[in-house]
Amino acid sequence: MKLKIQHGVWFVLSFLALQSGLVNLREMGLSELDWVQGFGQGLAVAGAFLLILLVAGWQWRHVNAAAPSGRHALLPVETAATQLLWALLWVGGAKLLAAQGLDVSAAQTGGAWLGLVLIAVVWLVNPSRRAAMAEPSGARHQITYLALALATTVVFILSGNLWLCWALHTAALLIL
Repeated sequence: MKLKIQHGVWFVLSFLALQSGLVNLREMGLSELDWVQGFGQGLAVAGAFLLILLVAGWQWRHVNAAAPSGRHALLPVETAATQLLWALLWVGGAKLLAAQGLDVSAAQTGGAWLGLVLIAVVWLVNPSRRAAMAEPSGARHQITYLALALATTVVFILSGNLWLCWALHTAALLIL
């Protein structure tokens, strides 16, 4: 049960960004959260996404006669690393747009979408991810990755809560 090196790098990048002051805990959705309104909206959307992913996963397994994929003990750590990296991209996009003169709210929303575009571009330029689409199980994994990037971006926009995004990501992979 090895943790991939890339996940360690993602933790280090996020840690360095936080320590250097490029981002702060509030912007990353880790502290000073609106646990009433933001969490409620984010939780409702996360629940809807989980339901959609559950139905899609069940349908895929039914059509392809496949068992649920195996899980390992480090899954929460891997999803935390992925979410930290994605949050760094969302917040970085927001800072870029704010530097261009957008108001804070528009910059946060636009920055999250800009971060999602960057996630998709990185996915597209990775030849191993594209090659995995040729295999049914690889395609399922890659489509799930992209769906989770979209789902957690929406949840982050609505709630600003990275903890909720992490829980959604981990729960989705546990159900699928």
